[in-house]
Amino acid sequence: MRRFYRTLNKLSKLYSKHPVNVYFSTAKDMKEKYGDCNFTGKSFTIRIAKCDWHTMNLILIHEFAHVLCWFDYLPEDDWHCDKWAVSYGVCWRAYSQ
Repeated sequence: MRRFYRTLNKLSKLYSKHPVNVYFSTAKDMKEKYGDCNFTGKSFTIRIAKCDWHTMNLILIHEFAHVLCWFDYLPEDDWHCDKWAVSYGVCWRAYSQ
């Protein structure tokens, strides 16, 4: 788990406008999803299904990319549009350094 928190610490340095809270849940509670991201109006909430730390790191990077570009989405965009892909690259770079 230490590696997971190191990744979270690196990613948190990329964004500071709103707090980002990370919670762990079971896949059953999440209706068979591995992770999701929501904005509550004051903070972001990332939920991650409990599994091996490597998979949880990948899910965290994916969901944190949504945080970085959350306010850039247009109504016609899909959640994994080009803006998200650029944010994913930024998150991946932070993780790999």
